[in-house]
Amino acid sequence: MLMLAPFAAFSQDADVLAALGDSSLLPMRWLAAAQVAARLADARPNDRAELLRTWSEQQHDEGSDGVWSALNVPGIPVRDIKSAVRALCAIGEEMERVGALNLAYTTVTHARIAVIKGPADVRGLAAVQQARVLRQLGYHEEASDTYEAARLDGKKANDPELMGRALLGEAALAAQQGNVPRALKTAQKAIKILPLDSSYIADAHITMMAAHSKQGNVGSALEHGWHAYDESAQDRDRRASVIGNLATLAFRMGRVTAARRGYVAALGLSEAERIVLPSLAGLALLSAITRDLDELRVVAHRIELRAAMSVQPYEVARALFELAEAWQQAGQREEAEQCLTRARDLALRHGFHEVAFRADLLGEALAAVTTPPSIDATAELGVTRFEELAIEHVVLAEV
Repeated sequence: MLMLAPFAAFSQDADVLAALGDSSLLPMRWLAAAQVAARLADARPNDRAELLRTWSEQQHDEGSDGVWSALNVPGIPVRDIKSAVRALCAIGEEMERVGALNLAYTTVTHARIAVIKGPADVRGLAAVQQARVLRQLGYHEEASDTYEAARLDGKKANDPELMGRALLGEAALAAQQGNVPRALKTAQKAIKILPLDSSYIADAHITMMAAHSKQGNVGSALEHGWHAYDESAQDRDRRASVIGNLATLAFRMGRVTAARRGYVAALGLSEAERIVLPSLAGLALLSAITRDLDELRVVAHRIELRAAMSVQPYEVARALFELAEAWQQAGQREEAEQCLTRARDLALRHGFHEVAFRADLLGEALAAVTTPPSIDATAELGVTRFEELAIEHVVLAEV
């Protein structure tokens, strides 16, 4: 992937966030942090320590205007190249959360270059952060190689959390490519490796919840959902992801009210693209099922706006496919075909095999003008009344 210079990356992300109505999500200190990372990467290895020492001395004189202010991260005092890279990775994760993926990629890639011959633990930390961004940008092959490098660095450094994070990334890649069994198996490995107090255990349960849900294993999905819910109390994005997945479970069981409230709750908790687009897509399907065409048009407009500005092809492909399903359910064939064509093109281009396969099936259904399927899958999935009420309880608790 082509890496942009810090200012160019900042400008591109600022344009996207401004179009979505909130450029304030991109503070100037992030540009300064990206420039620090680039300067460290460009410096000769023997000069980096001197550069850090100089910046540290300047900070004392310049206060909040000093270079070091750009790397101000709670709990990570910057004293050397290792702590500087840890701070840059933490800032890169903040960038990623708001969707500033170009700037995040530039920052963490330069951070990784700065320690490419350094300690395995901090090099692996930069690698796993870089791989996350690559995956979200749709560069699956590069992301896979980078996750593997991070896992090997974690093994070399005897860092179980780093190894677990790399495995979770590989599980997410497998899920995006439609390989649900591999996603489950890899996430299970991650749970066994991660420390018991790791915040990333929640991510493992979320991955397994979504995978079991796709396979129709509602009981297992609900079990992992409970674990993820408990583990995500301090993280709004993780909590939103859990609620969104529970809403999808409720929807598949015909619990329309609980599903709607769940999707709305998820949208209220997070602005992350991986949460916003699936939640909007779920609302689109609900609007179609309840024959509320006016609401469907409003939700579709929001999806189209997000899709036009998004740099995350998987989330866009999946949302467009589900919007196509919604238009089909609502009897709007032309709109359905337009969305479906775009979803299928994205899926084929990036290797999102499950989305491409489902798009082909929907295309055949549209061509045959079939009757829309019922969403009441309760009997088919063998869902118990207890499971229905348990899901509804969690979803409604967040409203």
